[in-house]
Amino acid sequence: VLKDALMLSMQPQNSNAKKSLGQLRQRLTDVDKLMEQFYQLSLSDQSDRERTKNVKTLYDKARDDLLQLIISLEAGDLIRFQSVMHNSSATHFMSALDDTSAYVANDIITPAAAAAQASYRQMVPLSLTFILIFILLTGAVLVWIRKYVLNKINQIIDYQAEIARGNLAIKINASGNNEIGTLMQGLVNMRNELANTVSAVRAGTQNIYTGVQEIAAGNNDLSSRTEEQA
Repeated sequence: VLKDALMLSMQPQNSNAKKSLGQLRQRLTDVDKLMEQFYQLSLSDQSDRERTKNVKTLYDKARDDLLQLIISLEAGDLIRFQSVMHNSSATHFMSALDDTSAYVANDIITPAAAAAQASYRQMVPLSLTFILIFILLTGAVLVWIRKYVLNKINQIIDYQAEIARGNLAIKINASGNNEIGTLMQGLVNMRNELANTVSAVRAGTQNIYTGVQEIAAGNNDLSSRTEEQA
């Protein structure tokens, strides 16, 4: 408003100032709609009713003087404009702006900042608690993995090394219903099958050795009889 008034006082036929002046009422109407939405939303909260009433009172005071200024500019009456500015505005419009600024700073921004600070102070120990719980859970998971996964895998490696060295009598602990337990049971089955195979080979070798001895004994006996007959 002040910018348009200054432009019209210097250049009464300034097209930009007239165009801007023609939009002032529409802007004021748009602001009225926004404020009405603010009132309706704020009134739905019981704790904000008093605050909403204070804001509405301050806005209405400022709006009345602002409307008088717009009417003065539309009529081209800069003297009346200056009169409103120096008289009514000095006691109402500017004071309303000051009151609004003070109200927003003291009753809205300051409590909101205090609430945010309080929330921050509450969140710090809560965040530290969550971090501590996370560290404890992570440590517990690592211990579980080491005990039930890594140690079992190392046992399997040791069992395989013993079997590779020919120790088929090694006792394998195949407890557990998980994948590691299944792998252990497979290792037990492999050891048993190898032991059975080795036993079968030994038995077959022993039978062959016995047969060879019998054949050799028969040959010796046959040679002796042949010599006696000769």
